[in-house]
Amino acid sequence: MTREYSRRDWLRKASVAGIAVGGSAIGLSGTGSARPALVDPDDVGLTADCADDDRAVFCATNDGRRPAFLEWQHRPLEPGIEFIDCRTIRVVGTFVEVVTEVTFLTEAGLIGNDFLYFGSVDGVRVIDITEHERGPADGIIGTAEAFEEGATVPGAGDVVASNPEYDACQEEYFGEIVVEGTESATDDESATAAATTDDRNRLVVPPSSTRCFSVAVDDDPVAVDLFYDGERVDTAVSATDEPCPGRPGRGRRIRRWFR
Repeated sequence: MTREYSRRDWLRKASVAGIAVGGSAIGLSGTGSARPALVDPDDVGLTADCADDDRAVFCATNDGRRPAFLEWQHRPLEPGIEFIDCRTIRVVGTFVEVVTEVTFLTEAGLIGNDFLYFGSVDGVRVIDITEHERGPADGIIGTAEAFEEGATVPGAGDVVASNPEYDACQEEYFGEIVVEGTESATDDESATAAATTDDRNRLVVPPSSTRCFSVAVDDDPVAVDLFYDGERVDTAVSATDEPCPGRPGRGRRIRRWFR
């Protein structure tokens, strides 16, 4: 039989599992000096779990075999383009078109370039070039542009962002740097880098476990950056269609807080 929970029951259950309410982790916050890195950064991740009118829940996952001593920090999500990885971007705002310039290697080992069009954005959209019908399997994004209106001619976008890890992406996918480029941070990454570490919240995630925390939100989505050993390892956005359980008139189910 499925049991229904009130919002108070849900928050109590979430607190036991390690949810942070009001910006501080219950039972999981740490103090003192920085901890040594104990797990592979690739084993750590962050997802947006659910959202209500005034709060959003995020969940940090540790697939490693040792505890992960993490930090998280939320920030306003400004309109623009942010690189998630070599082939994925996040676009925030209202645009009639998004275009990416993609670099790839042909079967003959030659350098190829293509412009991929992904259509409009209204709010928050994550774009992966491999989902495009012409997206090359080994392609990487060099630049991305967003157009507010008018002709969508590459090079004339209203918002333009360059891949800040373009050289590293070439080495990862091509084995060497085949196109010389200048690495430059996007506006979102510059803002993140400028944010003080004093605003970060500490969170300990046991091995093979998930810990969740909540962040206050208003009408606009927020981004949460997850840091491991002082480096940002993942980012998630509160924009989600999944309502948190326990709200009147909404779904009333409990998520598994431990994997």
